Amino acid sequence: MTTHSFPLAHHPLARDSWPVDPSGAREAAEVRAAEDVVRRRLPLSVWLATSGSQSTPVCGNGCCFPVTSALSRHLLSACTRLGESVVDLNATDPHFASSALSMGCPITATFADTRLADVAWRALTRAHSVQALRAVDLRVARPRPTSTDPLVKTRRGTAALVLLRQLCRVSPSFNAVAEAADLGVSHRGVGLATELLKPGGYLAVVTGLYQGNGQVDDPVPRIISQAKQAGLTYLQHIIVLHVPARGEATAPTPTAALSDERELSECRALPASTRVHSDLLIFVKLAPAGPPDPPGEDVPVRRNGKGSR
Repeated sequence: MTTHSFPLAHHPLARDSWPVDPSGAREAAEVRAAEDVVRRRLPLSVWLATSGSQSTPVCGNGCCFPVTSALSRHLLSACTRLGESVVDLNATDPHFASSALSMGCPITATFADTRLADVAWRALTRAHSVQALRAVDLRVARPRPTSTDPLVKTRRGTAALVLLRQLCRVSPSFNAVAEAADLGVSHRGVGLATELLKPGGYLAVVTGLYQGNGQVDDPVPRIISQAKQAGLTYLQHIIVLHVPARGEATAPTPTAALSDERELSECRALPASTRVHSDLLIFVKLAPAGPPDPPGEDVPVRRNGKGSR
């Protein structure tokens, strides 16, 4: 698949940014500039997202697909501009929200479990100033929101980026998260994300192979079909590595999560490659047809009469 040589946020369909707090704009811009340098060292089809520490997964089927701070920064740098609003649906940790605040993006994150939301909030208060925290909105959302849900009513058509992750069925101690798995990456979840996106906004889906009813399930074709039915356009499949890469080889290292035999007994039955990477699918909500954007720095430079892609 053709790789983009420019951040997705600079796609001609991207729209104006939300206003951002001037006092934090310079710092956020510096974070973005540093991330752009790192990201350009790799083709867009492969991202390194190594996590020095990884919490025990909340799914009973072992192979949850972590959204690390590194992956969050890659996504925000590629898909957003400074000050644009983002949404994390069914969040399980504070990584994406924290990265969004650092990069100058107002963030709304929904949690299916109040305990997970409390842990995330405490982590954010330790890492960010009171002023920065004004741009974060953490909610404990219903597993099956409708068009009348407060999240949909207040955020419809405003998000530059919506993040969805594959949620597996979990142990009885996480009943709320188990119910949220029904939303997750499903027709309902993708439909909700589509409603939240503004024209030109991006849906990012983090998923991969997992064990379901004793069988290995590859959800990628199903997710692509669901997104297309919701009116989104499929852009790219990105491989997200969660282990260090040295040259052309990867070097898996044990993590706290992989040391828990009870949580990962089923995960260990999957191929080793499944346990060291996630699949990241990128979709865009096309803007209605209209006059072309005026030339500017955010429009990809054309070479030989063709767009830079």
